[in-house]
Amino acid sequence: MVTIREIAEYCGVSTATVSKALNHGTDISKATALRIRTAAQNLGYYPNSAALSLKTRHSHNIGLLTQLRDQNGLLHDFVTLVINSFQATAEQNGYDVTFVSENIRGNTMTYLEHCRYRNFDGVALICADFLSDSVREFMTSNIPTVTVDCYDTKHYSVMTNNQEAYATLLDHVMALGHRRIAFVGGRDSAIADLRFDCFMQVCRSRGLSVPKEYIHSAFYNDLVSTAEATRQLVKLPTPPTCIFYPDDFACMGGMQELYQQGFSVPKDMSVVGFDGIRLSQILQPRLTTYRQNMDAIGQRAMQILRDAIEQPGITLPQKHYIPGELITGETVARI
Repeated sequence: MVTIREIAEYCGVSTATVSKALNHGTDISKATALRIRTAAQNLGYYPNSAALSLKTRHSHNIGLLTQLRDQNGLLHDFVTLVINSFQATAEQNGYDVTFVSENIRGNTMTYLEHCRYRNFDGVALICADFLSDSVREFMTSNIPTVTVDCYDTKHYSVMTNNQEAYATLLDHVMALGHRRIAFVGGRDSAIADLRFDCFMQVCRSRGLSVPKEYIHSAFYNDLVSTAEATRQLVKLPTPPTCIFYPDDFACMGGMQELYQQGFSVPKDMSVVGFDGIRLSQILQPRLTTYRQNMDAIGQRAMQILRDAIEQPGITLPQKHYIPGELITGETVARI
């Protein structure tokens, strides 16, 4: 690695002059500063991150905490695309991203302890398990934090407006004549509770009654629990005409179960997903769903976290809603 001393020798100046040039000091000429910085770039010089951290009091490293009950969570389009967008925006702003875990070199520690050990400038909680004790402990800290898909938080949060999403979906389904509408919600997560509440509020505002037997739960991104919920619904004496599923991938599990039971989609049963993952539009029939703007969610989360780090106290934590869009698809029939 090229050092400041080597740059000084190459340029025929003192190490102090090189330091001033690299740190944009004002007590050397512009021509000298430009010559030194050009030489440093040509020689492949990179500032030492530890030394830079001491000078700026920033590590320029951000923690990323993604803790899902679903072991395949990172394979899900929504999580992957949000994280990719977040990381790309972080790199554009000069930050590295490190995953947060509860184990470092064989030593167990809490998420909060890990973040303090790494000296992160800030932390993003993207689709974390916000009901877990370890995440709740972290959420009480004063580390600059942004969350994705967490409504009840004192920190900045970024998410889709779920009430608006379900209003859009429900209006589309009801316009096609459906009134017997079932809801398969996510199980054991903060976002699942929020989506269920939003769905029910929209139903009440539309004068739509949802029988208790029409409400089931299943894990996100899980084909098995979704298939079981679907079996229970189609066995009812008066089954629904349309089923809302917690996410697109789970909806595929529901559709597979319907096919095995001899149902045709959407002729015999209509289905609706959520997320708008790419695979949902490759299926035949194309899935009716609500597409979340995953790129914008990740990008906005990083921008907010950067501002919280670099301009602390300028704005109060608040929720930021990212608009999504209805994909009409082909899985809801007119009745």
